[in-house]
Amino acid sequence: MTDHKNPVINLNSKLTPDSTPQKTLRIIILHHKQSETNLLLGEIQKSGYKLTYKLTDNISELTNLLHKSNWDLIIANYNGPRYSALNALNITKEISLDIPFVVFADQYISKHSDEAIAVEVMKAGAHDFVTYENLIRLVPVVNREIKEAEIRAAHRRADETIRYQAYHDTLTRLPNRALFFDRLQHRIHSAQRNKTNVSLLLFNLSQFKNINEELGYHCGDILLQQLGSRLKSSLRQSDTIARMGGIEFAIIMPDIDHDNTIYTAKKILDLIETPFFINANNYHITTNIGIAFYPEHGLNADNLVKHADIALQSAKECKDGFYLYRNQQSYKPRKDVSLTSELHEAVKNEQLSVYYQPKVNFKTGNLSGVEALVRWDHPEHGFISPDEFIPLAEQTDVIREITIWVFECCLKQYNSWKSQGLALNISINISFKNLLDPSCHERVLRILEKNEVPPGAIELELTESTIMSDPVTTKRMMEFYTCRGIQFSIDDFGTGYSSLSYLKMLPVKVLKIDKSFILEMLNDDNDAVIVRATIDLAHNLGLKVVAEGIEDRATWDLLQILRCDVAQGYYISKAIPADELFEWIESFQHDFMQQHSLN
Repeated sequence: MTDHKNPVINLNSKLTPDSTPQKTLRIIILHHKQSETNLLLGEIQKSGYKLTYKLTDNISELTNLLHKSNWDLIIANYNGPRYSALNALNITKEISLDIPFVVFADQYISKHSDEAIAVEVMKAGAHDFVTYENLIRLVPVVNREIKEAEIRAAHRRADETIRYQAYHDTLTRLPNRALFFDRLQHRIHSAQRNKTNVSLLLFNLSQFKNINEELGYHCGDILLQQLGSRLKSSLRQSDTIARMGGIEFAIIMPDIDHDNTIYTAKKILDLIETPFFINANNYHITTNIGIAFYPEHGLNADNLVKHADIALQSAKECKDGFYLYRNQQSYKPRKDVSLTSELHEAVKNEQLSVYYQPKVNFKTGNLSGVEALVRWDHPEHGFISPDEFIPLAEQTDVIREITIWVFECCLKQYNSWKSQGLALNISINISFKNLLDPSCHERVLRILEKNEVPPGAIELELTESTIMSDPVTTKRMMEFYTCRGIQFSIDDFGTGYSSLSYLKMLPVKVLKIDKSFILEMLNDDNDAVIVRATIDLAHNLGLKVVAEGIEDRATWDLLQILRCDVAQGYYISKAIPADELFEWIESFQHDFMQQHSLN
């Protein structure tokens, strides 16, 4: 053992006036000579880093260091009395650490051996090889490897967050429907083995629609976030609370008896009926809870959910606010069944309308296009959110009629705007079902031809999750449209667990980052990293990037710094009727442009 086994040493470099240390660099140096170690450190200091290093001359101590602390760089002498660089490299791999590993060949290694050693260590997985005679290479090697390691780390964080988003609701951070069913089935299997039971509570919110309509969706989102926090804090660690979609939630409780289940249901009723404090005011909502038990009411996840849903309908007519499923209980038609049948009439009777949300170019501040969004003003229920009726439409052929109707409206509107001097790109959402429907293809092309609209004026938006549900078929159908001049954009990117490397194989021109990342990027470093990495990599693939969900000036400013191409969100404008667009443009140019310095 050498006498260098002392605490981690700090070396603060003397910087020139115009240099700025990028970070404190934590280095392990595997070497048995202090003199050459000092030489290596002196060279690295020229890069402007602050250095913290630990010198070791044996594999055992190296292993301990790797386990105990985080390191930015390993520089290993090729060979020494009690170590070898190749052994050290294998140890690093076994621990699964992604640390730049640079092998150094000291002055005693023959120049004739350099090339053979370089090939050997690079094949083994080293990031680079630097010789004593060519030590001037060390600084650019370190700078390059540190930068690439940071990019890899950012990609890992992005992948981890994307995986998280695939199984969690982005607003409340609760498990989503997919994770709910996975956990419910897991709990049922566990209960089968251990001969225990599982309780399932299903509930939705009443009066929530009023809050959205009176205060806006942002306040509704705040309420849902507060609700998620309340529920998580009131349940056991073994329980699962999930947001099934919209205003519907579910709770899985393993190994709990009927009495404690009812006690929990009453507690949830009290939690939800406790006022929610939003914008300095208290707001009230209520709920009803349907309860089903495994194994009495179902031996698999689907049946248990079905029976909890039936109990939920009965709970709405029960003064207690909750209801336990009873075997042989009849199923009453739900509101969504009637809505599905009424959608056919809604298309015919002009209850649907198309609103347009403007998109703005970050560099110029000019209007770059609009997204078409369908609205339903129901004669009895009033405004019905697309999040509620579009999933119902996709279960039947009515989604085709809605899509064709939206196309007709958009193309007529395109010509109307064009006649007034505004040729505007229009984005239209298309479902996977319509993408696969040959009759839909033919009708879309006929509508384009009839209205004499150039195909390039239309952009079809597909969600990332739609693409990943059947990538091969989706790619083939997209090519059918793109070869006829219609472009595609990927909507809600970041929620479907794909990758940009996969997207480069698709005929895509535009990528829209999901608003869940945009909304939280000022407060969540992981979201900010994902947004930045997505923009950079999308640009490298030749894609234009749209950020949706921009709600404030600070988010706009940050996205502009990150070189995002197009902005969309309430900070720009909510979706508006077509006849209000010119008025919006005039107002936008007058008010908004005065507040921004657009480069």
